Amino acid sequence: VINPSESKHREAIADYYLENNYLDEAAREYEEIAKSNQFNYKVRLKLADSYFKRQQFDLAEKNLIFVLNHSKNGDEIKLAHRKLALVYSEGDSKNKTKAKDEAYRGSHIDPDDMEGRLVLAKVLIDSNSLMDREKAIDELTAIIRSDVKPKLAAKAYNYLGVCFYKNHEYKKALREFQNAIDLDPNLTDAYDNKRAARAEYETSIQSKQTAY
Repeated sequence: VINPSESKHREAIADYYLENNYLDEAAREYEEIAKSNQFNYKVRLKLADSYFKRQQFDLAEKNLIFVLNHSKNGDEIKLAHRKLALVYSEGDSKNKTKAKDEAYRGSHIDPDDMEGRLVLAKVLIDSNSLMDREKAIDELTAIIRSDVKPKLAAKAYNYLGVCFYKNHEYKKALREFQNAIDLDPNLTDAYDNKRAARAEYETSIQSKQTAY
């Protein structure tokens, strides 16, 4: 029988809330666990996730920095850098440089961690810099060529398509979005991106025909 007063059981309940997007309930449970043991870094990382999904970026940042300042566990530190990169990337636009710094720190801790490199690629894409996009393409190509699970590879193909889309290389973008869909038919972003790329590709073809 689950007893909510016990930390592990309470964490299991909070995990259920987070996985099913009951974000207020998840945050409340994780907050109570963190109060009883402020050095439970695993819970603080999940609490940061719940804040991030609620777009409470300042609270997410506070918990992730706490983990970075106190944890001695390499995996926790790596995750905190990765999550903090996303917080800075999705939050205030003034933090784009901080986002890149955190993403690089996280990926350098373990270069073989392809999820960390995927986060780095996303942050580089979000900077809207052509030079950063070229770096993102290198990261994504390395992920695709490695032995990763299909869902992770699908995300990499999707981000690669976004890079080509932003470079106005719509035919290449279409190919990569289709690769993503083939690997993960449930990746809805890839379908939306493919439709957008298809529209731009057809417009570019029409423009060329009109010019001639």
